[in-house]
Amino acid sequence: MPADFDIVTFFPDGEDPEISQIETSHLSKRWLDVCSGMLDDLGPVFKHNMGSTLAHFDVCLAGPMGRLLVFGKACYEFCISLGESSDQDSQALDHFLDFLKQACKTTGSELSPVAIAAFSGRSSAPSLMMFDYCNSGIGDDQKLAIGQLGIHLANAYYDYCHPELGAR
Repeated sequence: MPADFDIVTFFPDGEDPEISQIETSHLSKRWLDVCSGMLDDLGPVFKHNMGSTLAHFDVCLAGPMGRLLVFGKACYEFCISLGESSDQDSQALDHFLDFLKQACKTTGSELSPVAIAAFSGRSSAPSLMMFDYCNSGIGDDQKLAIGQLGIHLANAYYDYCHPELGAR
């Protein structure tokens, strides 16, 4: 990823998302290596169990779209925008927005205008869009850990798509 990227987290109530920014220099080299290794070994489309002490974590990736599971329960859905204004970025973001609208609809809510506006310009800005399932069966510590894994995976995916930058 570039020097920094936005993380935009949405919730089932459809209210305004949480928006933060991460500097890639603050990411763990160890976890970046783990995520880069997954992409190198499995390619950009896979379902992978983390194994060992993290055997309760599963990562599903289909290009820029993915899901993070804890104990087999969905924790986060995500979409990675490379920020290139490409058809892939636009289509992935459109698909994710449709997913969010449907997810909110199933809870009897709808996306706020601010949540919808959070998509503006995302195809031209490196971003990680996340939907928090707010699954009560997943503890906060596990949720935080798998969320961090998702952030590292987004960075590794950017590097995977841009090997010419030599970031790895």
